[in-house]
Amino acid sequence: MRKGFFGHLEGMRYSLAYLSAAFLVSAPLQLILKNTKGFISFSLVYGVALGIAALILIPFGGTDWKKMTVPCFKLFELKVARNAAIVAGLLLLGGMFMKDVFPPPELGSVVFTLMGFSYFKAKAHRLMFKEFYAQEEPAGADCGKTPASKGDSASAPS
Repeated sequence: MRKGFFGHLEGMRYSLAYLSAAFLVSAPLQLILKNTKGFISFSLVYGVALGIAALILIPFGGTDWKKMTVPCFKLFELKVARNAAIVAGLLLLGGMFMKDVFPPPELGSVVFTLMGFSYFKAKAHRLMFKEFYAQEEPAGADCGKTPASKGDSASAPS
């Protein structure tokens, strides 16, 4: 995982992609729920717009996925799902108070629920399979941590 500013863009790109998928999935869910208030068009517009934003950030990525281990990827997925759930929650709150600017609260609640399930699924996996996540990283594995955050006090700034 890239570090610094571009590493944050990589996480942002995946969070945008999660949100895009949630908005696009919420459109058929609204049909099932017989939502006739026209929120399906909001879902599609937000989903496509967030998907385009995620695609625009691809050149700034550059994560070497071959070096990333499965536990590292799952931790990355947990972080991305958390960020997407936070943004979805903020969209829900914004829709409750500023209806002209944010998506309607009915749509925000569906997206927030989807992102919450995504986060809690990743969190549950981490709690259920503690020994899997506690594995030592193989040489050359990169979880996007600096050496100081891995507990290497020799490389920590003094």
